[in-house]
Amino acid sequence: MNKKSLLKPLMLVLLVGVFSVIFAVSYAEKIMCKEGLELVLKTSNKQPICLKPDSAKILVERGWATILEEEIVHETVIPAEKERMIKKIDEMRPVYLARESFAMENDIPNIANKYPTVSLRLSEIAGLDVIIFEGSGFRGSHIIDIRIIDDEGNRIKLKTKTTQRGDMLMPWPIPENLEPGIYNVQFWDRVSEHYLTINLE
Repeated sequence: MNKKSLLKPLMLVLLVGVFSVIFAVSYAEKIMCKEGLELVLKTSNKQPICLKPDSAKILVERGWATILEEEIVHETVIPAEKERMIKKIDEMRPVYLARESFAMENDIPNIANKYPTVSLRLSEIAGLDVIIFEGSGFRGSHIIDIRIIDDEGNRIKLKTKTTQRGDMLMPWPIPENLEPGIYNVQFWDRVSEHYLTINLE
């Protein structure tokens, strides 16, 4: 059995864990609740369900569900072992869209500003075209909001969390309906922001 055939089942196992939230949310986008009900995503099985506002509030407060906003948020936090696997798979076909270092203002007195480095690259995992968001030098264990914005102001909201060392790694499957063109990519760590421009052909 060759190396490539060994990697394929590992890719599929990896995708089940990494993309489970994304697929569940994509399915939920097609559901319309009756008037007076709210659409929530159950954390136990990632299934969408329509509930009365009071019931939805209770589940959200207990951490059993998440209310789905009009702009769908993809949250991806990858365990270390899956992070290593993604890097090995990604080495097969890296195509860089952007790579840049920049300053992020620090809100903590007497601590120097952070200078993270980020890269966006096209790759392929188990037959899916993905963009790999990778970075280092961010605040550790910190939420990073990412916005992908087209020339008409339409945006896709992504969210990930850095490791304790301040590293970031997030694969994002490119939607089939995403049009080729120029996109602005915003990185926001809840204190300051930075924009990159990418060209998807």
